[in-house]
Amino acid sequence: MLNFAKKFSKIFFGVQSVEEMKKQGLALSLAIPAFHWFDWALVGITATLVVFLKKFNLSDLEIFVILWVGNVLLSWSIVFASEKSKVDFTMMQGLRRLINTALEKSKVTGIILEVLIFARLLVWDGAAMIVIFFNHKLSSKIQKAAALVIFAAVQMSIWTALYVAGYENFSELFRKIF
Repeated sequence: MLNFAKKFSKIFFGVQSVEEMKKQGLALSLAIPAFHWFDWALVGITATLVVFLKKFNLSDLEIFVILWVGNVLLSWSIVFASEKSKVDFTMMQGLRRLINTALEKSKVTGIILEVLIFARLLVWDGAAMIVIFFNHKLSSKIQKAAALVIFAAVQMSIWTALYVAGYENFSELFRKIF
């Protein structure tokens, strides 16, 4: 079991020595919780923004465009920070190494894992994570930018519909109660 954990850690962290593994682990132990708090804070901020925008009678399309532009800018900043910091705070590079190892062992298993991960990234984690995870397939800045714009649009179309439906249902509920 210890041997498996060691192999897993070496693949995930992309390091060869225990010292490098400890260093990466320490950096991640600080960066990952901060990143996830930030992620959840954005969910709350976005929900609040949708309520605010609906109060000013913006259309669903206008709300979508505002959220989409914000998502593209935020996603770009995450990709930029990930590339410049050399710390895998998104854990996408480590996950990519694990999937690549799975693909080497079993193409079918690797592809299934890749598809499942892509679905989760598309719906929840967003465009930045997709670009970082598929960085090896996106060879130019234009491809990365196009992926950010397209996948941010898909994600925001899903979340705008959910936020607007939630807003309308809660508004109706509060009107009936009060």
